[in-house]
Order: sequence, then structure tokens, then C-alpha cells
Amino acid sequence: RLAACGTALLAVTGTAGRARTAPGRCVGGAGVPLLFMILLPVAYAGLLFRPVATAVCAAIALAELLTIAVTDSAASPQGGRLLIVASVTGGLGVLTWLSSLQRSRLDDRFAALTSDLEVLASTDQLTGCLNRRAFNDRLAEEIDRALRQGLPLCLIVADLDDFKQVNAPYG
Repeated sequence: RLAACGTALLAVTGTAGRARTAPGRCVGGAGVPLLFMILLPVAYAGLLFRPVATAVCAAIALAELLTIAVTDSAASPQGGRLLIVASVTGGLGVLTWLSSLQRSRLDDRFAALTSDLEVLASTDQLTGCLNRRAFNDRLAEEIDRALRQGLPLCLIVADLDDFKQVNAPYG
């Protein structure tokens, strides 16, 4: 994914496959109106990637801007514009990293809550034993395993009538 981020940044800034007019001079560079489009991959990185990958994508964008500033001889008149784009890219990189970090924390919390909910849905709160639905699911798994391995399966189910009358006074 990071390679796609770097490729997108190169394509947006026009440094990939540009025609050269003279040695060391590229068409475009800091004067390209699409230079602000370098922000898009950085912004989308915060939506798609984990925090480390988001930070790397922002660093790639800043390295691209630095490369334009160093290699483009026409960058000096556009230096103010390039500085603005670099500042906005750096700020956006920090914001997308923070949002990616928050999203990552929320995803982890959601996974933990989902796991807790699965446990609560399959166990009896008082005894901690599997409930009827979980029992049926586990029984189906064991029947499938016994059939698959060709092993015998024995099952004993006991049901106590009026158990509440015994449990209430004796616990």
C-alpha cells in the first residue's frame, strides 16, 4: 500500500516520467498548479492505513516536496508556494496520523467489545456455563468431527425438573 502511496505522490507532483527540457531542468516542478494535489494521498492515508503507514506516507510527501525544491532550478521564485505546500502537507500529515491513531484505537476497542459480546451471548451469567444456543453449536461441531474422523460419539443430557425449587433454598 505504501508503494501505491509513493507512486500516487509521484504522479500527482509530475516528477514521474516528466519530459526534460535541459539537463537538470524539469517541466513543471514547483510551478505546477497541481502541486497542491500532493495533499490527497496524505489525506486518504489517514482513512486507510494504520498510524505508522500514515506517518510514512506523509514523510514520502514531504520528501517529494524536498526533491522538487532541490532539483528544480525554477523553484526559487516559487519558494514561498513550495513552503506553503510543505507546511500544509506536514500539518495534514500530523492530523491524519492523529486521526489514524484514534481510528486504530476505536477499531481495537470495537474488536474487544465484540469479543466480550460473543462471550456474553454464549454463556450463562450466573453459572458461567454454556447456554442452550452455544450447547447446540458445540454439539453440531462435535457431530461433524465424529463423522469426519469416523469415531463414535456418546452424549448424555440431563434435565432436572423443578430445579428452581432445589436451587432457591440450597443455593
